[in-house]
Amino acid sequence: MNVCINEIMNEFLVLGRYLNNYRNDKFLFCLVENWETPSFSPNILLPNQDITKNDLVYIEDYFSNFQWNNKAVKKTPYFNFINNYSGYDLKKIKSVCEENNWNIEKEPLRINFLKNPIKIKLHDEYEYSITKTLNGILPECYKEIIRHNFNLDNDYIKYIEKIFRRDYVDTYIVLVKNRSGECIAGGAVSMCNNIGFMTWGSVNKEYRNKGIHQILLAVIKNLCDEMGIHSCAYTTRNKYIVNKCDYNIEMLICRKKIV
Repeated sequence: MNVCINEIMNEFLVLGRYLNNYRNDKFLFCLVENWETPSFSPNILLPNQDITKNDLVYIEDYFSNFQWNNKAVKKTPYFNFINNYSGYDLKKIKSVCEENNWNIEKEPLRINFLKNPIKIKLHDEYEYSITKTLNGILPECYKEIIRHNFNLDNDYIKYIEKIFRRDYVDTYIVLVKNRSGECIAGGAVSMCNNIGFMTWGSVNKEYRNKGIHQILLAVIKNLCDEMGIHSCAYTTRNKYIVNKCDYNIEMLICRKKIV
């Protein structure tokens, strides 16, 4: 497998699995059950493969019979490919997509990789905690951080908890609190097969641009290092944290237009 693709898929496979009934060899489809989106469950076009109308038809047919477990996600056929990578003919991909009523989203999804150690710079006014999840259940204050910053309801939170309900995966929640004991930031890291995958990291609005997100990343990276895991990553479209990593890989998302 291509080194770039392999590195990306190893991250998504922490919580996901390959779909064996997906019969188009031009793609690798990794499904994270209960989170069927191109940001969690990428359907990646392999490099040096031509995309055709028949490929798009296959994807549409496959998704027409797809079991969408999460009612909150956007139920549209999709595929992904790596941005600014020589193995793709971007001009042809755009042309085939436009001719068949597909759209390439302008903003790429970035997979941010952390490889090098990060020093935890904790100010006196903050403290952090690390909790291992049990059966996917999240701490109440972390749920509130997710609800508050992602504008989600309780049903959505339940789908997030289902993602972490994996017997073969260890998931830890990192919380940052202020002097009053109020949770002001949080994030999750799941570990499997010597890979760490970070999800649902957020800082409350009034505490942003104060180095809190860097504390989250540092604590999570140090935790991974302690566990013998020296590679971890997270996905983002947030322009303010896109460079908080050792390097990133950009992935473009293509969707069928729904009229």
